[in-house]
Amino acid sequence: MRLSEIQFMRKVFTHVIPFILLFMYMIPEPTDSPPVAFADSQISLIDISFSEEYWGHWNREYLIELKGDSYYYGDHKIDPSLIDQFQDSFTDLYESEYYKIGSGEIIVLDYQPRFIVQVTLTDGQVMTVSSLSTFPCFIPWNIMYRGKSYVQYNGKIPSAIMRILICIDGERLGWTDPHQGGLWGCYPAIVPETFTHQDFSSNFPQSANKNPLSEKGEDHLLWTLNLHEYITAIPVCSQNQVFIVTRKKVYSFDIFTGERVWEIPFFNLQSQFRLGKHYAAVHDDMVYVASPDSYVYAMDIKTGEMRWMIDTGLKSPPDLFVYDGNVLMSSDGIIFIDGKTGEEIWELPENRNLKALYSDIIYVSINEGLWNPLFDEFIDIRSGKTLWRMEDTRYRISMYDGNIYMIYRDLEYVVSMDLFSSELWRYQCSSDCSLRHWVLEGTVCIVSDSKSPDLYPYDTVMLFNKDGSLLWKIHYPLNNPEQYPCRVTEVKENGDILFLVVEGGIIHAFQKETGEFLWENEVEGIYLCNFQAKENMIYLVSCDGKIHCLDGETGDIIWQFVAESAFNIWDISDVEVASISFNDGLIVVSQDGNITVISSYPVWTLLHVTATRGGYTAI
Repeated sequence: MRLSEIQFMRKVFTHVIPFILLFMYMIPEPTDSPPVAFADSQISLIDISFSEEYWGHWNREYLIELKGDSYYYGDHKIDPSLIDQFQDSFTDLYESEYYKIGSGEIIVLDYQPRFIVQVTLTDGQVMTVSSLSTFPCFIPWNIMYRGKSYVQYNGKIPSAIMRILICIDGERLGWTDPHQGGLWGCYPAIVPETFTHQDFSSNFPQSANKNPLSEKGEDHLLWTLNLHEYITAIPVCSQNQVFIVTRKKVYSFDIFTGERVWEIPFFNLQSQFRLGKHYAAVHDDMVYVASPDSYVYAMDIKTGEMRWMIDTGLKSPPDLFVYDGNVLMSSDGIIFIDGKTGEEIWELPENRNLKALYSDIIYVSINEGLWNPLFDEFIDIRSGKTLWRMEDTRYRISMYDGNIYMIYRDLEYVVSMDLFSSELWRYQCSSDCSLRHWVLEGTVCIVSDSKSPDLYPYDTVMLFNKDGSLLWKIHYPLNNPEQYPCRVTEVKENGDILFLVVEGGIIHAFQKETGEFLWENEVEGIYLCNFQAKENMIYLVSCDGKIHCLDGETGDIIWQFVAESAFNIWDISDVEVASISFNDGLIVVSQDGNITVISSYPVWTLLHVTATRGGYTAI
């Protein structure tokens, strides 16, 4: 290279390159560009057309216009946040060549909805949003914009549209129920396999999947794993271990670390067996398991060593319950066996089915054939001898502290009697009502619902002392005359607080002695499948795979944990298999082979808690 060329290159590096680098440094880093649809404009008009073919035809038209700085439906001013939610709902869109009509396996042949929404922007562009789907919330939704077609499965668009329509015409549409996608939003549908390997369109934003409550809930996660085996029963916990029963094996895991302690395979697996809840039980240093191979196993908790096993000869596993170190097995008959040796203590014939277990007394129903009940009995669990018999099977029976409580199915009254059939007291309602009752610690809660169309679906709740004296009575709706629905599905207690679980995931808390209303809250989920109270905390498990932790004194939601993020709420069989176990503040969730263990304490506090309490089991 000649000297002149060298001098030229030196000038470039010493004078030009620094300016180029400085210029590059001053250029801002690229950021995610705003969505094309709403980059430089806002919505000026929303034209909604909704029609249904269902025992006739009807059509609704709604025109929402931007006038000045506000949106109006006729003279009705629309909450601007509803429009903002609609504008923000265009997330997680897939580019789609074909119009998508349905989602999943749900097809309603006699119902034909039709949604067409024309969205006009201030820049003159028009977006068409439509659905012909019979899937809940009319998912999927198709979008046509600037010559391209898209499809959405996450339920954001219908959630926003439903909130707008509930605001302006909810009563006429029959969408007064807050779970019609309005309050919590629609559940997403499972994305078809066609799109599983396709990225979201870059022309629209991607939604954030977490909320602050669920982020707090993640701090409570200890561990999770998938066994890739179907879990058949509620997990049981003892001595810092959790025991999981699947179709093939029984597993023991360290409840704090998730490390596998031991596993025992079953023998002659059967292809068909019923799913149950109580296929495992623990007592002292033994774990008892009913397996699909018709055997019942007794194993050492620490090592999994087999202590004994018996062949029940049953086609499906029996439910297992432990009493005083012995095991009660219930299937088509009832057998009580010695927990240490597996030897039979007593047995009841095949036509006896276990209905409930009350301390040392079991409630048994005697049937002739499959559907013909003959009589009910209370049996002493130690001896297998009958203590009390009722040959009238029209009663619904429960027991507490030696007293029997029954609701007569026809005359609709609650009667309390002792084991000698001496009547203690009774409560009877009018001829147009029906009763449900819950026997609690020291009290009996009776819920009366009227058969009158004017009062349905509102309940009356009464709390009685065990001597039959009325403590207090309340009538639904409590404060809001438009509250819907008001059907009590569960009654629970924790200390001096009584909890009423109402349809739709609503919880009401009352002072147990006086009936004073304390608080009300509602959690996400069409219904609650589990309610547990521990110390001053309440754990609610909703059918959509979420666990909610509430302050028992105020009702405030402290945190939420999403146990099943890909939960298909519309597959009822999935809901039925979900199960929860509590073990000293720890919660075990199982579903289709998934095990998730969370703590009532944030994980980062566990070391401090265990150190101050002197061991894990004190949590």
